[in-house]
Amino acid sequence: MLIMKNYADLERMIHILETQIEMLEVDLDFWFGKGEYVPFESKGAKYGIHVAAENTDRILEKLDQLRKMLAYYKEVKEDMDQYINSLEGLEYKIAYKRYVENKTYQEIAKELGYSYGYVRNVMSKAGKNHFPDEPKDMTMM
Repeated sequence: MLIMKNYADLERMIHILETQIEMLEVDLDFWFGKGEYVPFESKGAKYGIHVAAENTDRILEKLDQLRKMLAYYKEVKEDMDQYINSLEGLEYKIAYKRYVENKTYQEIAKELGYSYGYVRNVMSKAGKNHFPDEPKDMTMM
């Protein structure tokens, strides 16, 4: 379950992608303009229509890529949230501490007053019972 070890990284990646999309949308306004029907009435037009068009196309391609990546990572996060929320009691506590709080099984065992082996067994059984499909690999993008 490689992906489950990276929940905090997944949240950071989503935030980074959202920020990059916002920044590119500002760039797009510079090169293309804000008017729906009047293209190239922008500050970027002073560089010429050809340059403005090339930069607009480049930004639109990048926005498309980032939006696809963002949708993918949000889907992965939703799957992880569903998995964690499908658990109850001790399984939920351990999963939450492990994947959301990014604690080790040793830290969790000490915090909850259980042995390391018991905590690992609980999560091993929880994974088999509640995670029907293989988790998605975050390295796809």
